[in-house]
Amino acid sequence: MNGSTEKPLLYSRTLARAFDLANMMIEANLSAEKPYIYEAGGGSRSALPQALLDRARTVVVDISQEQLEKCDYADETVLGSVEEWHDDGNVDLVSCINVLEHVADVESSLRCFSKSLKPGGILFVASPRKNSLQGIVTRFSPHWFHVWYYRNIKGDPRAGTPGNAPFSVCFAHGIEKGPMTDILRHEGLKILCFFEYEGTHARTLWRRKRPLYYAYRAVTAVADFVTFGIFKFGLSDFWMVARKM
Repeated sequence: MNGSTEKPLLYSRTLARAFDLANMMIEANLSAEKPYIYEAGGGSRSALPQALLDRARTVVVDISQEQLEKCDYADETVLGSVEEWHDDGNVDLVSCINVLEHVADVESSLRCFSKSLKPGGILFVASPRKNSLQGIVTRFSPHWFHVWYYRNIKGDPRAGTPGNAPFSVCFAHGIEKGPMTDILRHEGLKILCFFEYEGTHARTLWRRKRPLYYAYRAVTAVADFVTFGIFKFGLSDFWMVARKM
């Protein structure tokens, strides 16, 4: 891309770099040669490396039949809730990407992930941050505004229709780093890495709505300055890798 469309972001922890690091962590800690992967809330595509999917057996669980019908990479699809479904002690890798923010009972979901994992199995969770600027706006704005944003800012005319984002957001207790760490430790998992990064929203604003991009940058800069950078309002997302002991 040329310089007129590709502005360097304020943070070095961007989506591509974040997932490169996450995939390296997963590969380094995944011992099975032909792993059994459970994707919680998987849809039309996976964020896992294609090379990993090619050698794995993958089951995808989602509450949306429309989402499951789009899924062409799974060996098996299950219509069900990640808060309830589990495969006792058989799974090598549970991957839950941008799903827990939509779940009403995060703790039940994490417990089901733990039940599914065999000893030494890996859990990979990625989600928006509840207390970033993006998370705060999402939490305190109505769903119709999210649909409007996707249609008018992101340019997705299908936004809000069955099986298409944005989906209703809960940001329930347990999605923050502290509570999530406590829950997983209680379930016998060890946290290997927790990483915060900037998602795609800033680049979307830069490409499509420059005034909003500059307004967003100004607000995050002021908020970070006032709070001495403690909350890192511009780092909108996180991922975490944990191992079942």
